[in-house]
Amino acid sequence: MRRPTKLLLTVMSAVTALSAVAVVGSTGPAAAADTSPIVVGGVWTQASYAGADAGAKAVFNQFNAAGGLNGRMIKFIGMEEDDANPTTDITAAKTLVNAGVMAVLPVMTQAWVGGATLAKANIPYFGWGISAGWSGSNNGFSFIGAGQSPTVKVTSNTAYPECISFPGGNCRGKTVVLVGINNTAAITAVNDQKKEWTTLGAKVVTSLTSIPSPPATVSDFSPYVNQILAANNGKQPDAVDTLLPPLTDVGLYQALTHAGMTGHYFAKSMYDPRVASIAKGAYVELQQAPWEQQTAAVATMTKTVDTISPAPLHSEPTEAGYISAEMFIAALKKVGPSVTGAKLISTLNKGFSFSIPGLVEPVSFPSAHNQGQAGGAIVYGTGTGYSVTVPLLSPPKVTFPG
Repeated sequence: MRRPTKLLLTVMSAVTALSAVAVVGSTGPAAAADTSPIVVGGVWTQASYAGADAGAKAVFNQFNAAGGLNGRMIKFIGMEEDDANPTTDITAAKTLVNAGVMAVLPVMTQAWVGGATLAKANIPYFGWGISAGWSGSNNGFSFIGAGQSPTVKVTSNTAYPECISFPGGNCRGKTVVLVGINNTAAITAVNDQKKEWTTLGAKVVTSLTSIPSPPATVSDFSPYVNQILAANNGKQPDAVDTLLPPLTDVGLYQALTHAGMTGHYFAKSMYDPRVASIAKGAYVELQQAPWEQQTAAVATMTKTVDTISPAPLHSEPTEAGYISAEMFIAALKKVGPSVTGAKLISTLNKGFSFSIPGLVEPVSFPSAHNQGQAGGAIVYGTGTGYSVTVPLLSPPKVTFPG
């Protein structure tokens, strides 16, 4: 048998070397899993939304304990304060960009304008879409969707849960005063609420949107109280429906109660054990199931949040922080271990739906960048806590003309 030539030996050695490289490339260091942390941080107005950080942190802790995203753990660097001030809000967003976050959450503020700053850095944000800063964004993902766009004609009737809380389960013929702060988003929302109440058979006798926006504060509510209590041809209305920040909502309700208001007061931001004694007699609308509603999802949330604190704050902001974090984790799983901020934005805008049955109703993107989610529930302030008047439901859709 002839011995291999020198040329043949050289070729065989080269093939063997290439095979070795291929093996190392598929099983060695080059294929090692990415275990870098997923860095996130939030923005809030702490005075109004305390507890939101704890709700999110509870979810992050649970996620990391289960192994994270193929070994990638969430590193929560805390919350940046915006003091309900748009200028400070932008500074907070820039601080998080400089900190190298992949995403910003939870976002809990009515002064939110930082989304454009984050978009320039391909950073998405997740949270509670309670300000105009969410509407029309490409990188903002709110678990309740964004505010109404002027071009959206079909929407969920958010006044429906309030209406059915009246004796008899309807509000036909009831007189209603709508109250909001003096900014474009609130005025648009109040106008939408007027259409919703009217669709349900109520009569909106006054829409009051002269209350100053935060960070301005109100020292004397008497001018608003006098206007509200005489709005029904000199008499009290059957209901007052507000779209106000927490501290303003509390102040107006106290002033109206002191002045002898007898009708229904519907708040959007007084579901918090810290103001339970003040909220006695008020009805509070939520866009998710309250802590008092007995569902499996609420029980899971309660157990998860209670693991991080011996005395957790079972408030709406805590709940919002919890849901925001769950939404973010669902988004991470959709993208996969090689996730980046840019991939999150791109993937979710190709189609992403999120819900937690028994806790929060479905929301779908990209359409939810311009319209709100359907869920609604009502609790009643007992003086020591809250009782469920209307459990979480999906209000009927309505079409607004023009």
